[in-house]
Amino acid sequence: MAGIKEETGSFEGPAKTFRLIVSNSAEVEIQEAYDWIELNQPGNGIHFKDSLDNCLARILKSPLTYRKKFLNARSIVMRPFKYRIFYFLNKSEISVIALVHSSRHDRVWKSRIRGNS
Repeated sequence: MAGIKEETGSFEGPAKTFRLIVSNSAEVEIQEAYDWIELNQPGNGIHFKDSLDNCLARILKSPLTYRKKFLNARSIVMRPFKYRIFYFLNKSEISVIALVHSSRHDRVWKSRIRGNS
């Protein structure tokens, strides 16, 4: 899971293609979440990965669907895992900047967004 993940997708109307970039810090958070789930719920890591892939595909397909939460960052909730994926959208890129469990205090993800906006 290390490194920058890049994918392309289109949304709404004429084929608008975005490049999906997952920041190194988000990659670390994804790996830590996966490891925690596998440690505490053996075998459930595959469902976590499926949920993550599903959410990233939904973002690529329709990035404007999800509301802006703070500054210009948008988020989607990974169900049933209750993690939120935070991302920025610009002309040609979707940048995933954080994966944060919904039980964490807002300052955790807001500080990341401030640093990336």
